[in-house]
Amino acid sequence: MGGQSFAVRDCRNTQYIEHRQLLLSLVFTPAEASERLAEIIGQDQVQGIRLPSIYSRLARITGPARHLIDDRISTRLGMVASQFTTLRLCRLAAVWSHGRDAMEPKTLAALLWVVLSSESVHIRKLAHAIAGELDIRARRAYVAGGHGVSSTMKVASAY
Repeated sequence: MGGQSFAVRDCRNTQYIEHRQLLLSLVFTPAEASERLAEIIGQDQVQGIRLPSIYSRLARITGPARHLIDDRISTRLGMVASQFTTLRLCRLAAVWSHGRDAMEPKTLAALLWVVLSSESVHIRKLAHAIAGELDIRARRAYVAGGHGVSSTMKVASAY
């Protein structure tokens, strides 16, 4: 499909921003997220910003700075994401439908990255489903007292 990607069309869409913010929180540790934002707006502007706001601001960045962030995400998820980049929407949905329960968090994050970067306008529901699964897993890990969070949910810690 031609045209603008889901990301370009929906960069101001609240749901897209929330999905991107979730992805960024999985890919970058809090320190890395602060560093990425400081590279864009300056270290003095980042001091005092609460962590959720750092991820939120990173998710909303546009223009050349967004490409820098996207390059960092691609570097982190590239090898895992490469298994999804050539798949059409129907195949991505099938992979998700049949494999989501067994997917590692890094694989889920990579799949979400590919979906958010897609040129298909019909991919929003899949992005929402993947983000919802990641959110549920994070909440379950939190409620369970954080046991296994670093090994099962923190994609960034795997680097």
